[in-house]
Amino acid sequence: MMNKKASILIVIVIIAIIALWQAQTIRNPAITASENEIVIESDLLKATDIAVSNASNSSATTGKGILNESDIRDINKANEQNIASPAFSQSDYAMYDEATLERMADSGDVSAMKALWVKYLKSDDVNDVEKMRQLVTKAIVYGDRDMFQHMPELSSLSDRFTNPEASPEQKHNAMIDLLAYHEFMGMRGNLSEKYSGQEVFFIVHSTPEAPIKLTAADKAAILARAREIYANYEGERMKLGLGPFDNSVPDGLKKLYEMQRESYLQAMGDNAI
Repeated sequence: MMNKKASILIVIVIIAIIALWQAQTIRNPAITASENEIVIESDLLKATDIAVSNASNSSATTGKGILNESDIRDINKANEQNIASPAFSQSDYAMYDEATLERMADSGDVSAMKALWVKYLKSDDVNDVEKMRQLVTKAIVYGDRDMFQHMPELSSLSDRFTNPEASPEQKHNAMIDLLAYHEFMGMRGNLSEKYSGQEVFFIVHSTPEAPIKLTAADKAAILARAREIYANYEGERMKLGLGPFDNSVPDGLKKLYEMQRESYLQAMGDNAI
């Protein structure tokens, strides 16, 4: 059996890779598009790859903090079913024309929404930027958990926080909102996005010379704002007759999240939410 120190090291490597990737994709999403295939990558897929390698190299992989074969099957099933969607790879959708994809998206087909999003991303038409924003929002309303990383609020809030002309109050409010959006992702069952997003914020913006310290009031405000964001999205679902969000995840994915949380708590310290 792999010892505890080795398993913790594995988790730290997972989070480090996620953090580096997330920092690069805040403004430049990792998207690969070919004529017959569209792939939107997420941190969960990268974490899963490392976890699978870890499990395959261990002859006895049971106990908390170690992924066993059953856990890996759960995670792979989640990948395939888009439960906490780590990837979108639908070659058929890449071959549909825009009008067909729009009809499919209007009927609630999330894969069509993603295919359209990629088409607009490759477009030079400035009007397509707004269409992309609308598609991300629509996909999330319809229950997708892969498009969180492309929420337009993330880049706009980051810009507000880093704006040299922003007042301390404006920067503080932007920080609360930005961390709240990542908290919302965790509430929706994608804890990888919560952990990596919040960690990256502090990695990028908190320095020994100017450390950011969240107060109890800050954390309460973040949680309250996250619940508000959640209610707004779920309210849109209810208007469409889709019912409440399903935030469930399989046991294997829960275990992966537990492993990631251990590293998250170590990295965040008193700023952990």
